[in-house]
Amino acid sequence: MTEGERRSRHGWVLTLLASAWPSWASAGLSIPAEWRTCRSDADCAAVFDDCCPAGAPQSRTAVNRSRLQELEVLKSSACAEGSACRPISGRRHAWEAGLKPSCQSRRCCLVEDLPLEPREQAREQEQRDTAWLEDLRTTAVAVKDADRALAGPGLSARRKASLKGRRRELLARLDAAAKANASNYLAQTYLGQVFLGIAENGRALSCATRALEMAPRESRALVLRGLANHRLGRRDAAAADVREALKLDPGDKAALDLQAMISGPRP
Repeated sequence: MTEGERRSRHGWVLTLLASAWPSWASAGLSIPAEWRTCRSDADCAAVFDDCCPAGAPQSRTAVNRSRLQELEVLKSSACAEGSACRPISGRRHAWEAGLKPSCQSRRCCLVEDLPLEPREQAREQEQRDTAWLEDLRTTAVAVKDADRALAGPGLSARRKASLKGRRRELLARLDAAAKANASNYLAQTYLGQVFLGIAENGRALSCATRALEMAPRESRALVLRGLANHRLGRRDAAAADVREALKLDPGDKAALDLQAMISGPRP
C-alpha cells in the first residue's frame, strides 16, 4: 500500500470515527409544528418521537391527541426505512419518563414534574456520559501518539519497551470500557469506532458484533463491522454487511464508500 493510499484510508477512518459521536444519531422524527398546537393540557399526549431498536432508550415529546393516528403513520414509514433513531442515555430516559405533557403558549410540550434531586441526578449522569466519550477520544489519541513514536527512527530498546507498555495500558483501558458496557449497543458502537481508528480491527469487529446482537437494524454498526471485516481480509463478510446496511439506508455515505472500497481491486 502506498503512502497516499494509507493517508486516504486513514482520513476515511477519521471521518467515520468523528461521525460515531452523539451527532451521528439522526434528529428523530420530523413532526409538523401544527401537530403540537393546543388549547389546554388535556389536548396533549406524550409520545416517543423516534424509532430506535427494541430495548434502546427512546426520546419523548408531546403532540395534540387528535394527531396520534397521523403520528403512527409517520412513524411506520420512518421506522420501516431504519431511520429516525435518536438514542439517549438510560438516566435521561428515566428523567424524561417523569415529564408530563402540557399546553404551554398554545403548544404541546413536556414539562418537569419531578423533585429537584432526580432532575439533578439525570443531568449529572449526562455529564458523566459526555466525560466518558471524551475519555475514549483522549485514549485513542494517546494510542496514535505511541504508534507514531514507535514508527520513528533511532529508538532505544528502553524507549521502545516503554512505548509498547504504554500502548498496552491504553488498550487495557479501552478493553475494560468494552467489558463494562457489554449490554449497551451504543457504547459498543462508539468503542468499535475507536478501535477501528487505532487499527485494532479484531477488537472493532468484536464490538460491532456485540452491538448488532442487541440492535440488528443499526446501519452504523453494520458499516463498522463491514470495515473491520474488510481490514481483516474477510471480503465476502464485509460485502454482506454493506448490502445489509444499504437495505436499511440506501443513501448511507459511509456504506457507499465502503462498498466502493470492497469493489476495488484486491491487494
